[in-house]
Amino acid sequence: LIVIICFDWLNVFYFGYSISFKELFSIAFHFVWSVFLLITIPILHLGIIYHFSKKILFSKNLKLNESFTLLGFFTTLLIINIVINSLQQRETILNTPIKTFMQKFSTNTTYTTKSKDIILSNEILSRYEIFTHSNSLQIDSSYTSVVMVLVESWGVPKNINLLKYSFSFFDDVPQSFKGLYLRNVAYTQGAEWEDFNMPQGKASDFTLPKLYQNAHYETWYLHGYDGDFYERKTNYPALGFDSLLFRTELFKRGLSSCKYGYPGICDTSTAMFIAEILSDSSKKHFIYWTTLDAHYPYSLSPEEKESDFCKDFNLNEAECAYYSRQSVSLKTVASLAKKFPRTRFIVRGDHRPMMANTPGFVSSFYHRWVPMLILN
Repeated sequence: LIVIICFDWLNVFYFGYSISFKELFSIAFHFVWSVFLLITIPILHLGIIYHFSKKILFSKNLKLNESFTLLGFFTTLLIINIVINSLQQRETILNTPIKTFMQKFSTNTTYTTKSKDIILSNEILSRYEIFTHSNSLQIDSSYTSVVMVLVESWGVPKNINLLKYSFSFFDDVPQSFKGLYLRNVAYTQGAEWEDFNMPQGKASDFTLPKLYQNAHYETWYLHGYDGDFYERKTNYPALGFDSLLFRTELFKRGLSSCKYGYPGICDTSTAMFIAEILSDSSKKHFIYWTTLDAHYPYSLSPEEKESDFCKDFNLNEAECAYYSRQSVSLKTVASLAKKFPRTRFIVRGDHRPMMANTPGFVSSFYHRWVPMLILN
């Protein structure tokens, strides 16, 4: 029963937030409902299990055939929990209704039939190209270096003017593609797996970093948060990365920290470190960088500067914080791409903003659609 309880709690927490116990507790203080989630529900759950055990499992009148029935019931629950536990890192169940999940396997599925909240407006469809898997990115060793940037929470807003504003930071950088990309999943590590050419999270000889490694590129993975998050530090070396640098390693190298949604290394500081890597012209480099600044929760600290987004679009506090941080990250990437014109930059989001205390903010973005740019 203790095993069942532990599995149940782990599954409930993971399916809600795609994070582990440690990660959940580290951000729980940001939300009022965390007290109910972390204390009230587990206690209530424990009470129900205790009552069930006392009245049924430990009854003096329990017959032998009933014992086997209950043992079978227990075994079935345990197996179900184990299976779900193994699946939770492949799909986020709450973000994947059965209809949407099954449609991913249909060759006849179009973008506009998968789910109501991902139907793009005609205005956006007429203005921006869609990057599909049929024109997937290939290894191109003609570039001195390749940098893939996964921009945290960079989703496609339903207000096309906000999208145009986001793209405008790259106006003076050469572009071979500017448009939209439909993610198969709606969480950061799933987007990384997709970019690595391993949509089910399984390492192989054909992951993108491995292919670049075989092409004699020096391969890097950079992220300003902890390496234990999503177990990246443990699992990502097998994907073909020569170097994995997270908050601890980057901080030791003198990079600056920022205390935003997830406290870690500032995107501007990480970009400066990437510039140092790219400046070494004696090697070819493949760099995968997952940004951090625009992670929830969204509330500007006193030292943060409001973006022009805030006044131009009359944004509320959460929207202002989100777009202010996002604009810093995007400007930083654009500046880096301008500085290294012989380096190919592939820039795209991971998912729309996942949480905000402002009603309607998350739903103001299309689900699973992200902006995408190929620079230089």
